[in-house]
Amino acid sequence: MPPLPDGNLTRRCVGCAQEKPLADLRDGSRLTRLCSECRNPRRVSKPVRPAQPPQPPPEPPERDCPTCKRSRPVADFFLDRRGVVRDRHCRDCRAGREREREEREARARGDIAPDLDAPPDVDYLNIRPGPGLVVPGRWCTRCQQRKPLDDFGTFRRAGKEVRRSQCRPCRTAQERARRDAQAGRHAG
Repeated sequence: MPPLPDGNLTRRCVGCAQEKPLADLRDGSRLTRLCSECRNPRRVSKPVRPAQPPQPPPEPPERDCPTCKRSRPVADFFLDRRGVVRDRHCRDCRAGREREREEREARARGDIAPDLDAPPDVDYLNIRPGPGLVVPGRWCTRCQQRKPLDDFGTFRRAGKEVRRSQCRPCRTAQERARRDAQAGRHAG
């Protein structure tokens, strides 16, 4: 502690970092680390900060929806309580997917009769015929035609009887071509 010119001792205040006489650092009978001005900040007028211009609000973050391939604000996605995105798909795409799923389930339950002219988007083996619903047949993956279920052969998979994806005439033609190709390889 360096002495002042009049012989008084000084100490640095930790609040304002200035050398102050010990008399300013006393609080009653004990010595403190703060001067009287730093201990009582109401007595000292603080410098006024210049007003800052208002900042524009930040742009909301965006995410890409994998279904519609558009960049959309995060508010268009489903958020949990903490504001974290819970679903990768935007609200519009999710609503469309929900409608499609509900329609598929309704067809599977037998509430909606399937469209006979369109290629199937439902496996008719899994449809249980209900009141007023007749299962029309199956779509052949080779000749691309709808045929009655009796035209499709069966086989066992995991202990269950399952219909083939090709009708009997298409399957017969395929097997005949395979046998002829094998016979040609073994004959020569």
